[in-house]
Amino acid sequence: MNRERGEMPVIRSNAFAVEFDGVRGQLCLSCWDTPASEELQEGLEKALLYAEKNRVKHWLFDFRAIGTLCEEQEAWLQANFFSRMMKTMGAGNFVATVLSSECYQELLEEAGKAGLRSYNSFIIIHTFCDPVQARDWLNRSVLEPVS
Repeated sequence: MNRERGEMPVIRSNAFAVEFDGVRGQLCLSCWDTPASEELQEGLEKALLYAEKNRVKHWLFDFRAIGTLCEEQEAWLQANFFSRMMKTMGAGNFVATVLSSECYQELLEEAGKAGLRSYNSFIIIHTFCDPVQARDWLNRSVLEPVS
């Protein structure tokens, strides 16, 4: 935890941590090892409860150290986590996902630039390989209206 920068731990596991950045109003998940599916689910459920209670609508998922999530984890994020986020948090949620350069390039080649973004009125997701660009996008998103 770095109180000078306004960071407060929300959840910490063996593989990742979620901290609230009070200066930016963002929940930041950082992985340093590949989490077990159950561990990731439990951690993100607790983080979502924190977000619901505190009305946090900006998330940074930093997966650079692990590459990508497994298929099961990706499916859970789409079917459960993001679905619950939409139901409980309403419109105007922003998620910046940061991947390693290699993973980002693979995704870019597979899906193209449009495939690195997902839009609806509830959740807007952008994928990056640079955490500074991801944070800049999240910071700008505070000012952007959601249609």
